[in-house]
Amino acid sequence: MIIEKTFSAMHQLDRAIEFYCGGDVVCAITLAGAAEEVLGQLCKRRGLVNALEEAIGVEGWSNHNSEPKDRRDILNQTKNALKHASVEGEDCIEIDEHDPYLIIARAIYNLKLLGLESSHLVKKFCEMHKP
Repeated sequence: MIIEKTFSAMHQLDRAIEFYCGGDVVCAITLAGAAEEVLGQLCKRRGLVNALEEAIGVEGWSNHNSEPKDRRDILNQTKNALKHASVEGEDCIEIDEHDPYLIIARAIYNLKLLGLESSHLVKKFCEMHKP
């Protein structure tokens, strides 16, 4: 079986939105994170600044005196903590109520940056979270 990475990422994003709407933050974050990473790498391949890189470069970080790698770690902290158990003594993690939304939003940003068509679930998510 051969699956295009864009199809896989869009499928993961749709399932993440379904889990998010159903209140399953763990699956929402994990699937949205996978989609965001794939779509983000596809953006990089095309010379585009993906959502994570955009967020790392935002001026609000000037208060943190942090390096870009540290900023990346902060933005990916929850997603990575759910996927890995590499930190000794870290047996529990705290998930902020905004974490799943933010990771889904980053994946959608990358999707739109690539010019890919939004699914009905992506459109529904965007409609639910209009400013």
